[in-house]
Amino acid sequence: MLRLAILATFLVVASCATIDYHRALAFACDSYTSSLLVLAERRVEGKLTPPQVRAVNAARVIVNPICETGVPVVDARVALDRIANHVAKLRAIKEGQKAI
Repeated sequence: MLRLAILATFLVVASCATIDYHRALAFACDSYTSSLLVLAERRVEGKLTPPQVRAVNAARVIVNPICETGVPVVDARVALDRIANHVAKLRAIKEGQKAI
C-alpha cells in the first residue's frame, strides 16, 4: 500500500503539464537519498536488524547506479518504478516495520 502511495506521488509529479519523467526521477532520487541518510545513521547507532541492513543494501545495489552515476537513464519510467519500489521498502524500515 505504501509503495502504491509513493509511486502515485511520483506519477503525479511526473504528469504535471507535460510528462517529465526525468524531473520525477530527480524527485524520487532525492527521496531515496533522504531515506538512505536516516537509515545510515540508524545503522551506525545499531538500530537496524540484519534483515533491515540486507534490505537497505539490496536497494543500494539497484538505486545507486540510477541516482548517482550521472549516466542518462534510457527509460526513466522503468527507473522511476524501481526507485519507488525501493523507497517504499526503505520508508517502511524507517517507520519501524520489518524489512520486506
